[in-house]
Amino acid sequence: MHGVLRRLKFFFRHVMVWKTGFSIFPYDHTPDIASVFPEVTFDFIVCRYFKVLLYVDIYGIAPVYVDIDDSPLVLFDTVVRHQRKLSRFGSFFWRMVLRFELWWHSLHWSGIWLADKNDIGRIGSPRKTVVLNNIPFNIFGDIASGVSDRNILCAIGGAYHQPNKQGVAKFLKEIWPAVHDRYPQLRFLIVGKGWDEVTSAQEEIPNVEYVGFVKDLKDLYSRCLACIVPIDTGAGTCIKTLEALANGRVCFATPFGARGLPGNKEELARNGVMIYENASEFIDLLDGLMSSCLYLNECESAAKFFIENHYSEDAFFSHVSELLPQLKG
Repeated sequence: MHGVLRRLKFFFRHVMVWKTGFSIFPYDHTPDIASVFPEVTFDFIVCRYFKVLLYVDIYGIAPVYVDIDDSPLVLFDTVVRHQRKLSRFGSFFWRMVLRFELWWHSLHWSGIWLADKNDIGRIGSPRKTVVLNNIPFNIFGDIASGVSDRNILCAIGGAYHQPNKQGVAKFLKEIWPAVHDRYPQLRFLIVGKGWDEVTSAQEEIPNVEYVGFVKDLKDLYSRCLACIVPIDTGAGTCIKTLEALANGRVCFATPFGARGLPGNKEELARNGVMIYENASEFIDLLDGLMSSCLYLNECESAAKFFIENHYSEDAFFSHVSELLPQLKG
């Protein structure tokens, strides 16, 4: 009987992982934390990635907080169901299975950390949920503001990440022609591993350059008028949006590329996040920057303050210091 149950568990685990990206059953031969650290008493445990729960059983040792940076539901809706080519019924069914998996885990964790406050309540219990802002990478200082001779728009992110590839393709098809018609002096640089291997047909787009990997991002940001985050799929923190702001650069982002950022559309625009849904909105926002050096400077300065207030190390540690007593309690 035990062997049959084990085989069923093995089967359902692998089916769940294939269809939803996750499972309520950890893999066999997971390490026994109690035996690995026999003399350690944990106050609480932070699980850095949600999928770690597939490889280790940490419930019951201490209160567990899970960092769900890449929301499984968002990832399923925007990526997994398309990769698996699920039918409408299949998408509905396996999404319900994923919700069950998350509900099961919510009975065991003490709380979760989310990148997007809009996910509160969608995963587990709202009473067990906190929002923890992440620190963006590659923050450079002393990058000049003002228009000067900057005529570069850039998108940063590897071509091997499907959301980047899809987002750039859509931007080139729906947005860039209008931008090039209105501002033919602007160049669009697509930066990241793999972009220098695109087809020759794509290279023929006017003023579009596939740069590939760039070692010195500080130099790129210093020459950049604004950054573009054109993604509509994926999950997790919008690191490239935050990175652009941290370096004092305006960021044009789709609604998906600005998810989780505090503030409405107008407030975010004042802080350097220009949210667009079509070419007309993009051009209107770009006109404002191109017509006023003062406005551009204000947006770039506000972008840095926005990061300092919400995503800096000081803001991060302030949030954690407030959270730790709750975890220990």
